[in-house]
Amino acid sequence: MRKIVSTLGLGRPNQMNKGYEYERVRYCWGEREFETNLIQEAWGEWFPDAQVLVLTTEKAKQERQSDLELHPHWTVVGIPDGKNESELWGIYEQVVIHLEERDEVILDITHGFRSLPVVILLAASFLRSARGVTISHLLTTVGTSLLNNARSKGFIGEREILSYVNSDPKAASAETNSLLRIMQKDNEIVLLHSDTPEGSRSAELLARYYPQQGVACRLVRIAGLAYEAQGFANYGLKNFVRTLAGEMCRKGLFWSDFPEQDFALWEG
Repeated sequence: MRKIVSTLGLGRPNQMNKGYEYERVRYCWGEREFETNLIQEAWGEWFPDAQVLVLTTEKAKQERQSDLELHPHWTVVGIPDGKNESELWGIYEQVVIHLEERDEVILDITHGFRSLPVVILLAASFLRSARGVTISHLLTTVGTSLLNNARSKGFIGEREILSYVNSDPKAASAETNSLLRIMQKDNEIVLLHSDTPEGSRSAELLARYYPQQGVACRLVRIAGLAYEAQGFANYGLKNFVRTLAGEMCRKGLFWSDFPEQDFALWEG
């Protein structure tokens, strides 16, 4: 059976109603276009024969309930927040439970928060070997929220953009918004950025911002993680997984507990 595995989060904070929202965006894939505030609607339009599995936390489910009610044919899969090792394994297990033998899987990691895309990818990678699951497409969208948000405010130069980040880090970018609540002075932030001019510029600007907040920051470019589709899937994504796993193991984090063969599957 063909299945789309996607994630649905809270969205961007809305200062007006104190809630969250996804902005309406025009998604393009080749000659196809679809405008929506939910990326899952675009995938459903382009893969009409696929079952849509939406991974979402309880809080995100409550926030997006009205959107989900418009699509009763979607299968909503509850997952933990992923705040610790046990919860991340819980996410891994939910992916394994809902993918069956010989399924054809389309993975959408567009809105995966923190390490969620890697957990989903590892689960799918394991199932390629254990159940004969095939991964026919890996879907994501390319965006550099800092540059786009700054441009929408009329800020182009580096000094203008850095001033914007300092004045409103929550609205400036996805990175500053998500890290604002959890970073501490003794942390080191490692920014893994795409192999594109926009990705490099965004990362370099953030690498200037975080030390001003008393937090060390280091940049790592992921070779091949660029716009070209085949190179992204065959080279860039594998480099991303290897680099992320290496960085986490270097810090003594839990990824060292994953079975070695899970990572080896990315070689094939």
